[in-house]
Amino acid sequence: MTPGAPSSSSGELRLLHLLWVVFMLIIGVYAVLPFLIAGEGLDLLPAGARPGLFFAALGAAVASFAARRWWSNSLLAAAASAAGGEMKTDLWVRLRAGCLISWALGEVVAILGCAYAILGQRPVDGLPWSAGALLLLYLHRPAAWPVQALAGRAVPA
Repeated sequence: MTPGAPSSSSGELRLLHLLWVVFMLIIGVYAVLPFLIAGEGLDLLPAGARPGLFFAALGAAVASFAARRWWSNSLLAAAASAAGGEMKTDLWVRLRAGCLISWALGEVVAILGCAYAILGQRPVDGLPWSAGALLLLYLHRPAAWPVQALAGRAVPA
């Protein structure tokens, strides 16, 4: 066990919820940022880049679901075969990594929306992207992960 790491499953769950809330707050920053930076003026976004940003956001959203599914299946298989205390710790580390990857892919949608709004000089255009990113994060909240399969396998103190 690493120093400073939570010593129980409840500590791990609290950490996951804290990280999730931080990701939600950061998406809020991406929603407000275009209003602070973008001004009225020339549209700097080339017409050919618009569909690219849309498809990149769609790809990130689909990838977040694929990542969650892959990590969930991997965690369930590892939990079924876990024997020692080292493996129990590894399960929580894997869960945290899977959550972070899935949440980061959801956050990419907000980042692309922020870029779209700033380059297009229309701050309001970034709001639907941020709302979509918040929806993705809600769908990938800690309760949506196989936490119950790991909760009975508390990290040894």
